[in-house]
Amino acid sequence: DYDTYIYSDGTYLYATNGGNESSDDNSINKFSYDEANAVIASISKVKLQSEFVKTTNAVVKSGGIYTMVGGALEVYSLTAGTKVSLGTYSSTLGQIFSFNGQFYFTNGEVGKKWF
Repeated sequence: DYDTYIYSDGTYLYATNGGNESSDDNSINKFSYDEANAVIASISKVKLQSEFVKTTNAVVKSGGIYTMVGGALEVYSLTAGTKVSLGTYSSTLGQIFSFNGQFYFTNGEVGKKWF
């Protein structure tokens, strides 16, 4: 599908499906945004490993996109496209998110800083 998911690390935007130019879910484009001129510009493109799953349960931090799907926490490099599995937390399913540059996890009303 061409459904594009967009992520941000607070500086850049990252769009799946090559920024809606491809049905390839794991093709990620990096964009800059110039607020003064309201211009979005393409910077680079990387193809992530085929296991990448588009999800809203994701955080972009330190050059990687961290995803948590079915309890499996993984990070994909936004430069090399490679995946590293960080563990499976199937007994504690929840949502990961970023706030003020920190990585948090929640499975209820309270988020806890994770790493």
